[in-house]
Amino acid sequence: MERMPYEIIHEFVSYLDSRSLLNLALTSSHFNHACLSEASRHLCVLNTLSALSGLTHHIKQTTPLTRALTVYHGEWPECDYKEWQLHPLQVYEAHPFVSQSPSKKENALQAFRHYRHFVAVEGSRSRHGDIRRLNQILSSLPQLEQITISHACSHARKPKKNAQLTRLCQQIWLFPGRRGSVDRLVGDFLIILPNYARIQDLKIEGELRLESIGPLRCDPPTLIPLDRVPCPKLRSVSLANMYVGVLALILGSPAGF
Repeated sequence: MERMPYEIIHEFVSYLDSRSLLNLALTSSHFNHACLSEASRHLCVLNTLSALSGLTHHIKQTTPLTRALTVYHGEWPECDYKEWQLHPLQVYEAHPFVSQSPSKKENALQAFRHYRHFVAVEGSRSRHGDIRRLNQILSSLPQLEQITISHACSHARKPKKNAQLTRLCQQIWLFPGRRGSVDRLVGDFLIILPNYARIQDLKIEGELRLESIGPLRCDPPTLIPLDRVPCPKLRSVSLANMYVGVLALILGSPAGF
C-alpha cells in the first residue's frame, strides 16, 4: 500500500471513521497527510473554554479544509467535596468508605482540585466571550457548510464518545448531567450565522427551550418560520431528541427539513 497513488489513498481513507483515520495516520508517513487531511474535514469540539480556545489556536495554525463542525455541550453540577464524593455522576469510586488508602485519597483530592478549577473557569465565561470565540472559529473555516450542535450525552443518557469529553471526565471524575438544554449555544450560533452565508445545514440534538432563544422568539413558540433566521444559504435544519412538543420549521415551500 506504500506505493499506492495518492488519489487511491484519498478515496480509501474517505470511508474511514475519525478514530481509524488517526490510527492509520500513525502507521506511515505515506498515509499521514491523507488521513489527517480527511480527519480535518469534520472537526468535533467540546463546548468548554479550554477546548474552544484550543480549537481556535489549532485552526489558525493549520487552516484545515473543514466542511462539518460538531460542538458538544455539557453541563456539570457545582459541588463541595462531600457532594462530589457521593455524586451519582461520579466516573470513579470516590466514596469515603471506599477510598481509604492514602494513594486513593490523594488521587481523589487531585481530581477534586481539577474539578474545582474546571468549574471556576467555566463559571467565568461570558456571553460576549463565547460569541467572539465562535466567530473566530467560523471565520477560520472558509469551507464550512454544516454545523451540528449536540448535547454531550446521547439519547440513552450516556456520554457520547468524544476524546475531549473522555479526557475531561477522567480528569475531574464527573460525567456531565444527563439532562440539560442546548438553547444557549444554539442562540449564540443563531446570532453569528448571518455573517456566514456559506452555512447550509444546521443540526440540533438535545433539549431546546425555544422561549430562551432570542433569535427564535415568536408567538406561538411551537412554529418557527426559518425566514425569521437571517441566514440566506440555510437550506436544512434537523432537530432530534426535542422536548418542546410538535415543532414545525418552514423554509418557503416546501418545508426545509
